[in-house]
Amino acid sequence: MAQHFASFLDISDRVARSQELREAKETPKRRVDIRTRCLQEVNARLQEKVERRQRTEATLRDALAQGQEDIRYRDFLIREVNHRIKNALLLAVSLLGVQARHVDSPSCCLAVRATLSRTRHGIVPGVQHHRPPLRRWTRRRVWLLPRNGIPI
Repeated sequence: MAQHFASFLDISDRVARSQELREAKETPKRRVDIRTRCLQEVNARLQEKVERRQRTEATLRDALAQGQEDIRYRDFLIREVNHRIKNALLLAVSLLGVQARHVDSPSCCLAVRATLSRTRHGIVPGVQHHRPPLRRWTRRRVWLLPRNGIPI
């Protein structure tokens, strides 16, 4: 009779508690899984941002290096042009000196010497003189030469 009595016991409470216990165990696991997926997505986005910034930094470093190289090349070209201009001015000074020695007219000689003086001042570095624009200055000098009878 004891066996028969045991079969009529209500175990629905026990089953319900077991189900609740299983759900209680599953809920934190589900929550951890959801949170883990969210963190993985955020981590992937952050990793993409880091890689993008690293590419941007590399591009900026390359551009900076190229800019510095361009500046060095520009400085080289400026020095080269400056050297060539000084050579041309020295040639002009020499030619004006020769011209000044062969001029008979005192006014022409004075004009040539003034031009010679101004040309010499253009060679000395760091000396700032008030002078008219080069084109106007050159035209005036060229215009004066044939008019005063100075051979070219």
